[in-house]
Amino acid sequence: MQKRAIPLVDLGQFVHGNAEERAAFVEKLGDAFHRIGFVGVVNHGVPQELIDRFYSE
Repeated sequence: MQKRAIPLVDLGQFVHGNAEERAAFVEKLGDAFHRIGFVGVVNHGVPQELIDRFYSE
């Protein structure tokens, strides 16, 4: 079985980027969903404390 890494996208690139950076983000996001069906998102603004709480409950 072939191992694949989960692609990561930086939401900050979309939120704070210019038109070219936003287009690159959308392209990368679409490619990740098309190839893998899953994507990790960084710089999403969700506090780590909240993420940890969800995992512990």
